[in-house]
Amino acid sequence: MCGIVCAFDLKDRSENIRPNILKMVKKVRHRGPDWSGIFSSENAIMAHERLAIVDPTSGKQPIYSDDNNKIIAVNGEIYNHLKLRDKYGSDYKFKTNSDCEIILALYKKKGYDFLNELNGIFAFALYDSETDNFFIARDHMGIIPLYIGWDNKGTLYVASELKSLEGVCSKIELFPPGHYLDSKNENYIKWYDPKWVDYNNVSNNKTSIKDLHDSLSASVKRQLMSDVPYGVLLSGGLDSSITSALAKRFSSKRIESNDTQEAWWPTLHSFSVGLKGSPDLKAAKIVSEHIGTVHHEIIFTIQEGIDAAAQDDIVVVSPATYQENIVIDKTLTLTSLALFNTETETIIDSLDTWFDWGTTQYDITNDSILTTIIDGSQPVNDSLGSTILIKAADDDCISPKILGFTITGGKGTLIDRAYVDQFGDTYYVPQYLGG
Repeated sequence: MCGIVCAFDLKDRSENIRPNILKMVKKVRHRGPDWSGIFSSENAIMAHERLAIVDPTSGKQPIYSDDNNKIIAVNGEIYNHLKLRDKYGSDYKFKTNSDCEIILALYKKKGYDFLNELNGIFAFALYDSETDNFFIARDHMGIIPLYIGWDNKGTLYVASELKSLEGVCSKIELFPPGHYLDSKNENYIKWYDPKWVDYNNVSNNKTSIKDLHDSLSASVKRQLMSDVPYGVLLSGGLDSSITSALAKRFSSKRIESNDTQEAWWPTLHSFSVGLKGSPDLKAAKIVSEHIGTVHHEIIFTIQEGIDAAAQDDIVVVSPATYQENIVIDKTLTLTSLALFNTETETIIDSLDTWFDWGTTQYDITNDSILTTIIDGSQPVNDSLGSTILIKAADDDCISPKILGFTITGGKGTLIDRAYVDQFGDTYYVPQYLGG
């Protein structure tokens, strides 16, 4: 995880924008504590906060090309960079061992037409000083975050986190996954368009347990690429248990050597985070003992979770990209309440401790009832100005929904309603239309 903040198509003097970029990138310094770097010219400014994973000694960013005319700031990892170096390296003189420098080599050889060759997760901004062109791209699924915005004068900014653009940009958008943007095009260009998106292309495919096993194993293995010690976050659930077990299987060899060298740090450490006595901590310990990791528990209290949330900007309202209002016209059972962090897309902690929902039925179309519920909870009132979510389920608990409320002056104000998909204990909340 690294952090980037860049400005292109400058509508003000570079020396006036540069101090603001330094302030903006400071807001994502927690993403990259190992190095702070910046490139600035008359037409572009690129700042980077680095978390060193591959080539920690010489892979500082922004990275300059072999001719020093192309500059890149990347947040991400390119897992097949060594294979790509073997394929295209004869036409490019690499300055570092960074997995990200291969993007400069590919751009120099192929222009924009190389993104489908990258196996990895990434969000990057590239500036070509020879042509005064910028090139911004995000990985196929949007695994790495990226936001884009424009100030009142029209200067274009991109940043790893929304908070860097707030107060600077008058218009902010989520940079779409699987797309790129460059100086020559006003609109995003879709680069990731796999055939399997069309069901007709896969309707006759056969399910293969072996293929699934081998693909998952290969995916975990290649993502162990690292020049520094690494660990696994283990909840004890199915997903984290499987990936942790696979990581343990491959941890004894150095991935970059194609398993010909012993790993620099062969002992795998696992970490679990949760409330004291929580089922996740118990399950994670059982799994860690079974697969043989050095296990660490990080225990926090509900109050510590609330305190941490209060220090971060918790905002549910996002740009108006979710265009469907879902009308809820039935009585639902309120089942839980939680704080939600939209940057990490995770529920921070359940606040059920302060509520005895039982099986009480509430008409959720009546905002005043919800206001009464919120007003009755002092811990929630302590978080004035933050945002909470109340999860509700229908009478047979089949269709979970999320209701958003902004707490102002102790009152709960309904923001919007939306269906969500449930994956274990995590909920993905679609974009909201706003208040």
